[in-house]
Amino acid sequence: MHRLAPLAQQLRPAGSANEIATVHGRATLTVAAERPTVAYADGRAGPDGAAALYSVDEEIVFVVRLDGFSAPAGGRRMPPTVAWTLSNDGVEPITRGTALVDRDGRAPIKGSLAFPGVLQCVVSWEHGASELTAMAAATVEPTKIPAALPVPDDFDEFWDAQKAELAEVEPSTTLRPVPSPLEGVDCFDVRAECAGGAPVSGYLARPSGSAAGGLPGLVLVHGAGVRSADLTAASDHDFHRSGTHGVEPNHLSTTEWAAEGTLALNINAHGVENGREAAYYEALGASGRYAVQLGRESKETSAFRGMFLRLLRAVDVLTDQPEWDGKTVAVIGVSQGGLQALALAGLDERITFFSAGVAAGCDHAAAVATPPRVPGWPKLLAGLEGEEEDAAREASRFVPATASELFPGLSSATAVGAQVLRWRQHGHAHHLPGHNDCRAHRNPHDHCWGLGCILPRVPATIVRTGHGLPAV
Repeated sequence: MHRLAPLAQQLRPAGSANEIATVHGRATLTVAAERPTVAYADGRAGPDGAAALYSVDEEIVFVVRLDGFSAPAGGRRMPPTVAWTLSNDGVEPITRGTALVDRDGRAPIKGSLAFPGVLQCVVSWEHGASELTAMAAATVEPTKIPAALPVPDDFDEFWDAQKAELAEVEPSTTLRPVPSPLEGVDCFDVRAECAGGAPVSGYLARPSGSAAGGLPGLVLVHGAGVRSADLTAASDHDFHRSGTHGVEPNHLSTTEWAAEGTLALNINAHGVENGREAAYYEALGASGRYAVQLGRESKETSAFRGMFLRLLRAVDVLTDQPEWDGKTVAVIGVSQGGLQALALAGLDERITFFSAGVAAGCDHAAAVATPPRVPGWPKLLAGLEGEEEDAAREASRFVPATASELFPGLSSATAVGAQVLRWRQHGHAHHLPGHNDCRAHRNPHDHCWGLGCILPRVPATIVRTGHGLPAV
């Protein structure tokens, strides 16, 4: 088994339930699509055997469940009525109505979508002064969701110029030994100079006594926020933020990856100093200096430009290590880290595998799509109007996160001959990276897809695809 094989073990679907519950007192309100939305990249059913995706104009049934209902003191138990809203993932067209819950606490809500997208169902129930709400969604022909705007003609030209600028900067990499939380793993604080206004800053971990040329490389990238890179074991930190959260069922920290025989580099997103006290990073975040909306009016000044240049330089650092095997570089990230994983895989041909969980940073121009959609995080156009909005929209087209920009036809795994591994996050996924992030839901990471891709730059056996996740 290849040393990166544990990653494939983590890509198993996380279950078949597609529901969100909100609990108040003794009552619980849930809603779920009657057919669970568990799918592989070609639309095959999940492990429960049910068909996974819906077709345009196909009837979709959401089942409401109200459990633990009790009448107010002194009142009679009446058949409860729930209010519902069906929408194009929160935007028009929107229909509203009410449904009477039966004696078992169930009520069906039926709808359909006349175009590829996501049919969202929000239900609510009022009980005295209290209100319960719940939400679910069903995916309709997601691989046919069109891009809001075409890829710019000078997309490659722009990023080739950024790479050329980066190549002019000597990395001057420093590796400073730091204590390791795991026996048998050597750890280093890493710094490398970079174009874009900030250095690469992270932690490198490798098995003690590693021979030259024997280790596959792995870059771990962070979700949104300002924080240190980390080395800590699985139970000691927030995986969503550190880059490994959402890859089910096992969560490996940077040092645990190293212990498995990997040359692992965990970088923070903003090139800040590592290992400081929490108040230091809280102050940096509160300063606004690292907001990803900064510079959004131009592709040259966008905060993502510097972030992605640091990713490219991080791969330089990793592949310069004598322990690297000379062929394998994987990148794993979640949320903003999923955005970074998609971008790095598209911009750097040295990447041989990427894993993008609940990827953010996609579909910035969704408001001008037909039909309109809600853009994903970080909503680069929010609060802008007129010429400012037009400029930011144009600049957003150069943020290389949308899958169709990087790998045309990726959803069918034909354009680059890639093996695509798509899995559900947290048991209720319905969005696709490359089309829409999770926006404004109460828990914005409860409704997204993850995507992994074995790129054909090396043999596809680099990562095994067993353990419940068939190759595509």
